[in-house]
Amino acid sequence: AHHQVWTKNHIVLYLHKEDRFRRAHPISWALIRRGMATLSDNRIGKPESELNVRCIELHHYSPGGGLITPGHRDNGSTLTMSILLSDPAGVTGGDFVTYGEGMPMAHNM
Repeated sequence: AHHQVWTKNHIVLYLHKEDRFRRAHPISWALIRRGMATLSDNRIGKPESELNVRCIELHHYSPGGGLITPGHRDNGSTLTMSILLSDPAGVTGGDFVTYGEGMPMAHNM
């Protein structure tokens, strides 16, 4: 997989490169695809045949790190999903922020 150091406190590993995630984690891949099929026509207005996994990224944040880019959008994505892989009891500080109508909204993790 390819990685990128955005800052000393934020490193990204691109798991979609060369189809590595699908090959290494076939059960997780199947669950993601099944979820996409479930959401397709009725909830997001696109048939399953038009949906694909555009990217899978593993972000690692150390204290002081984060993806704080005003105006950042996942252009080209129909749906973006973020999954906390750490035990929430072991995470302190920070916010998960999304934007609605141009305004930031913090979500308690």
